[in-house]
Amino acid sequence: MRHPRLLPFLMLMLILRLPVGAVERTLLIGPKTIGPAWRDRIHVLPEQFANCQAGDQLTLYTRDVMNWAQAALQNPANGQALEPQYAYFSLKGPARITITETMLPVLHTQGLVLTGHDYVISSLTHIPATEIVEQPIWRGPASRMAPDWSKSVELTPRTFRNVRVGDGLRFYFRDVEPGAAFKLSNMMYAPLEKAVDGVGVSGDSFTYYIDTQARLIALSLAAQNGVSVRVGGKGYTLTRIAIVRCTAEQDTSLVHAQRAPREYKLRPGEVFHGEKVYPCDWSGNLSLTAEPFQQCREGDELLITYRHLSTECTPQLSLRDSRSWADLAGKGDAKWIQLDGQVIIYPLTGVALDAVKTRGCILSGVGCTVTRIVLRKK
Repeated sequence: MRHPRLLPFLMLMLILRLPVGAVERTLLIGPKTIGPAWRDRIHVLPEQFANCQAGDQLTLYTRDVMNWAQAALQNPANGQALEPQYAYFSLKGPARITITETMLPVLHTQGLVLTGHDYVISSLTHIPATEIVEQPIWRGPASRMAPDWSKSVELTPRTFRNVRVGDGLRFYFRDVEPGAAFKLSNMMYAPLEKAVDGVGVSGDSFTYYIDTQARLIALSLAAQNGVSVRVGGKGYTLTRIAIVRCTAEQDTSLVHAQRAPREYKLRPGEVFHGEKVYPCDWSGNLSLTAEPFQQCREGDELLITYRHLSTECTPQLSLRDSRSWADLAGKGDAKWIQLDGQVIIYPLTGVALDAVKTRGCILSGVGCTVTRIVLRKK
């Protein structure tokens, strides 16, 4: 005897047992403002990358992007770029980053620092490599790029006929030399944009994403000889080109995502508020723009608050001219201030005042974390 009422229930159970496709998972939720002068950063913790593998894709979504904005991906341990092409790159829509074998150990153990200038981070997501499909569009013959940049591969609009906005163009390499560089030029030999004008490359590929209609149109504009794009550079052999396309759906669950700290607006008189870490390897520097100092007078003071004094080196800070890196007060070489746990009070003399009003300054140091800088008027 059949039971018609059970049929919908059985169908639902069958659907629930079907395998679920991979999703685009959110690792970091913004907003996080990355202001001017390379002074803002956010550390995405290593546990967010526990399920990441080489070949997976990270996508940095942004908003309020200035025309000159740049982003960078850094190793939290030393401030160095995760890959040469990520030392700095322009933002023209979502920035998609392919995880390489060399990046993976850093992500798993140290995490990732996102920095740069003049944009706001909306989110950072992860897509498994299994959800990124490829379609070859150029298979060679392989072409070796000459040391003098004279060699290039010429492509016609027909090569890109199946490309659409949101896709990536992945260029595959072999025999990559130290100092190798990659360049994409248009029909007039001009770079398609700064992001692909001699960018450093390593590993076996480089991906250029077609995130805007303007980028797509550039692939179809050809000269009289039919050439629309030239692939050039130096120090590598181009072997093939493919379209990469994401098939993952957005994961709506944000339970395990890291949330950026609440946006903080500087109070009157504050020049910096946050956590600027100064490691013992002398890599820590904080750039202060000239804007906060415009109404200053001689004798005004900078109050610098810090914490987390290191026992592995001698904690010290130094205020420097942002142009010459000499002592801000014009006394030759940088003068180091030894840290004893008290707030630093730094008077602005005539020379220092002229420097900060015209070009800002740099706070360099080792072995501490600077949390706040306040301008106190006399």
